[in-house]
Amino acid sequence: MGTSLAWAQAYGYPSKPIDVIVPFDPGGSVDISSRILLDQLSRELRTPFVVKNISGAGGLTGAASALKAMTAWGDLNLKWPCPPKGVHF
Repeated sequence: MGTSLAWAQAYGYPSKPIDVIVPFDPGGSVDISSRILLDQLSRELRTPFVVKNISGAGGLTGAASALKAMTAWGDLNLKWPCPPKGVHF
């Protein structure tokens, strides 16, 4: 990971805050662990991360929002360990 971070910093990436969609309510375990990870990543990249909690339907609402956002450059999709039954990515 250190090599990729050095490459990113050398090329000035990212140059703007990065939006991260967390598909669950604020204050839950996924939200807290995401914020801990993003805090460390923010320090390494020297770029702020903006957490957007989009909950509903067991995470599907946030996942759908992340899939729509993935068409734009600079969006990051954090996935839970295994998708719910019947959901295929």
